Amino acid sequence: MRAIVNDLTRIIKENNIKLTGEVIRSIIILAQINTHIWYNESNVRNGKSQKLELLKLTHGLNGIRNLAGNYLLSLIGESGRRDYKTDCLAAEFSEWDIMIDLGDLDNEE
Repeated sequence: MRAIVNDLTRIIKENNIKLTGEVIRSIIILAQINTHIWYNESNVRNGKSQKLELLKLTHGLNGIRNLAGNYLLSLIGESGRRDYKTDCLAAEFSEWDIMIDLGDLDNEE
């Protein structure tokens, strides 16, 4: 954990990233989605669950994660790689309110 904190501090300073409430909220959203995905994938890999619904949920969440990651990159002014490939199953979760405005991301180049 210390190494991660040190790396994050260095990256924030080197790139002059302004931490705002929106940036922190986006990081929390990504952390929660990642936790859910890892939990589901771990259960499948360990043979605890092979439910199709969980696998569909994981793929859908991955698409939402891609969108949220792109949004975070735009918030911090990062012009690097964006992941525009979102799983078609993400559309099934369009009613989920992840509390960030993803509307302008489709228009970014």
